Amino acid sequence: MARRATELGSLRAAALQAARRRFREIFPGGLRDATYRAWERDYKVDAHRRWREVLGQGEWRRLLAAGAYDDVARRIATFYGRSHLNMLALYEWMALREALVDPTGAPLLATGLYDLVHGRGPHGPRLEAFTALLDRVPQRQSRLAKWPVVTLIPFVARPDRHLIVKPRIIGRVAERFGVDLRYRPRPNGETYAAVMSFASWLGNALGARDLIDVQSFLWVIASDEYADWPWE
Repeated sequence: MARRATELGSLRAAALQAARRRFREIFPGGLRDATYRAWERDYKVDAHRRWREVLGQGEWRRLLAAGAYDDVARRIATFYGRSHLNMLALYEWMALREALVDPTGAPLLATGLYDLVHGRGPHGPRLEAFTALLDRVPQRQSRLAKWPVVTLIPFVARPDRHLIVKPRIIGRVAERFGVDLRYRPRPNGETYAAVMSFASWLGNALGARDLIDVQSFLWVIASDEYADWPWE
């Protein structure tokens, strides 16, 4: 067991070194690089700030108390549509948008997302409760109970605590780093806890300011977008 732990530690250290080297090939200044901030970080920080203006916790709570579910849902849909985040696949975004403007879906999502982001108790059970709620939301083009849909708003609202989970990206990273994320396609608390444990380790190793830096680092080293860099 000790040998296995040592081997995994060596694999993780080698993977981190290779990932840092690749990241600095693209952004020589690392996480403080001006081009990195322009391409990957600043617009996500701006989206978080805009979210707090549009639907901060106090305002969100006030609207729910007033029964203004349609207003909450409209604000969420409008925010994402204007955010330039592009973190959902187009079909995922269209399905979510349709659910947000649906008379049945709006109250479910307005309250369910609030509980997911600001509710009490451990996050894992809240995540699973929201996943189950998505099964009840009207959906036509695509099912909504997917990792990016479940983890998007927590990441935008609290990038100090939460990470958006993109299965292809996190799968590639887990393989490279030799990390067992206990992955299951349906969003669940166990997998998310494993992802966040790894994200915390990686953030500390990188000197990340928040999980925006962690998400951006993972995207740069594992997405198809940067696979062929330098671009012609």
